[in-house]
Amino acid sequence: RRVLFRSLEGDLAPGGSRFTWMFSRPAIVQSRSGAMVAFSNRSRTGVGVYLRRGKHLARGLITGVPTELGALTYISDGKPALMEDGTMIVRGASGALSAVFSVKDRKVAVVTQEGTFRHSGAQLVNFGDPSVTSSGAIILGGYDQTGRGRLFVFDREDAEAAMHPMTETTMIPDAMPPVFPGTIAVNGRGDFAFLGTPMTRDPLASRVLIRDTFGGL
Repeated sequence: RRVLFRSLEGDLAPGGSRFTWMFSRPAIVQSRSGAMVAFSNRSRTGVGVYLRRGKHLARGLITGVPTELGALTYISDGKPALMEDGTMIVRGASGALSAVFSVKDRKVAVVTQEGTFRHSGAQLVNFGDPSVTSSGAIILGGYDQTGRGRLFVFDREDAEAAMHPMTETTMIPDAMPPVFPGTIAVNGRGDFAFLGTPMTRDPLASRVLIRDTFGGL
């Protein structure tokens, strides 16, 4: 196998800046046109999110661009989520308001934002970096208004109608331990794993298979 260096510190980045050593962890998916890689990089002019398809590298997002919430002032240096059609899902903020954004062909849309109430009554208070499945479902770990760590899943086509806490819909609440939002791992099929808090004083007595599948979403 060959090792290919796709982007290097000091390389000229799309937009005129140069890459620094501050790369995020990359995301990679296989599309019909080949492998695609997404990553962010912090340069002297701001933080950008980039997408490489084959030999073509494009910048999809950069701090300072206008959004529905105002100018984008922060982009997470964590791993971006990447869909097979090239859509990137990233965590960011406009001022003090945190949000999750979708980016495709330089078009930016707000997926959800801090403080949003869901139909279930749960309020999304704080959250980590998003993950996606091959079917387009977005999985987000966050805290509700009670301080409980939860998993939220929503469909990319109708985020408001479909986003809900998994603990209230797809799994029995008593069987779903509180989630540590920054520990979630998701594969393309929709299987997920995470670290959580044991439900009893004896962790061995409260073992739960922290796994489910959302391939049908």
